[in-house]
Parts: sequence; C-alpha cells; structure tokens
Amino acid sequence: MIDPALIWRDEIKTVMAIPRAVYPMGEATASRQVMTAENGETMRNSTLAVANNEFGFDLFQQLKRQAANKNIFFSPLSVTMALAMAYNGAEGETKRAMARALRIQGPEDQGMDLAELNRESADLLRTLKSADPKIELAIANSIWARRGMRFNEDFLARNRQFYGAEISTLNFSDPKSTETINKWVR
Repeated sequence: MIDPALIWRDEIKTVMAIPRAVYPMGEATASRQVMTAENGETMRNSTLAVANNEFGFDLFQQLKRQAANKNIFFSPLSVTMALAMAYNGAEGETKRAMARALRIQGPEDQGMDLAELNRESADLLRTLKSADPKIELAIANSIWARRGMRFNEDFLARNRQFYGAEISTLNFSDPKSTETINKWVR
C-alpha cells in the first residue's frame, strides 16, 4: 500500500481513477440509464454516480489549483466513500454542507436522502467488486475511534451494513497507533 504522505512529496503523474463502467465519460445527467458490465451484471447510472462524477471533477480542479505545476494522484471514490460514511453521523448545518459538497443535495435541499445514499453506495461497492471476473478489487473501509469514545450505535450499524466498515478503537496518543492502522490497511 502506498503511504498517502509519499504521494504528495514525490513527483508522479496526474491520475484520477474513475471506473469507466460505473462512471461513464460525457455529460452527466440524473437519468437512470442501464449499463451492463462484462460479467453481465446490470448497473444504473444512478443519482450517486452523477453526484460522484461532479464531486470528483470538482475536487480534481481544486487540487490542481492548489498544486499548480505539480503532479497529483487521488481516488475520488475513496474520498467520496469516506465522506459518505462521516455523513451518516452529521447533523444540522454540517450535514447540509456535506450534502452540497458531495453533490447529493441541491440548493433547495432536494436530492438524495440518507437511506438512498447508503443503498446506492452499497450497490456501487458491490458492483465495483464484481464488474469483471478477471479483476480482483479489494475495498476496505474502517472507523477508528479513540479508545473510550462512544458513538451512536445507528451510525456504526449503517457504516457496517452499507460500507462494510470495521469498527476499531485505539489509543491515539500511543506512537504505534499509526503503525496499527497501516498494518490493518495492508
């Protein structure tokens, strides 16, 4: 696994990894067009796919501005999934701001509700893992909580159910905590 910190220090080619079967290139619309993966599985050009495209390209533009004349590498899917997991615990203005940033909610508070976001995220993760039998794709999500901190059980349950997240506690003041998380990732 590449340490993300190394990515920002080293000069590498600019890459934006967007699976073509789920995120077709071209004009993004909210239509639910049916697509077929190589394994014959039917996929939808869902509201989430459109939102993820918009978010990914917006994020790419921001990163490109911040790192002018430098190469960048990032995974819009990883950022989107991490934010969607956190969104499950957000409330009030934070939740509205996250929804706008993720492009799942418009200015008039129209868009995906939490249940739809979670269902479509789970569908997307399942589709990516099974889109081509010749490709093995491992996606790992986790929530690392400070030992002794309590979380809302519904938040944890939704992240387990829809994102396959493992929940772990850790003493973050322990210098080996970073090593513990990095070992889990591998």
